[in-house]
Amino acid sequence: MVIVQTDKEPGKRPVLSFILCSRNDNYCGDSVGRLTTTLNYLGEVVEDHGLGDSVEVVLADWGSKVALKGVLKLNRSVRKILKFLTVPPAITAQVQGDRLFSEV
Repeated sequence: MVIVQTDKEPGKRPVLSFILCSRNDNYCGDSVGRLTTTLNYLGEVVEDHGLGDSVEVVLADWGSKVALKGVLKLNRSVRKILKFLTVPPAITAQVQGDRLFSEV
């Protein structure tokens, strides 16, 4: 697994963490677009309320062949609070077995 840190100052700890799990697989059509909209909106709300130092978003990318980090078109406000956790396909295949999406 790979964790990519945000631009936050080292040592600052969030008060609230939003944890999302997704993958780049076009689930139900345009899953990447829906995820982008959700993340951008969340970033704007956090920024509008001045909570950027208190909130983080952790996105677990569950076995994407093409990483979500490279395809999401994210605004500045969410990029400041977003961390990616990448779970490679080799690991997800072992963990999920014959289930379609087992991280839940």
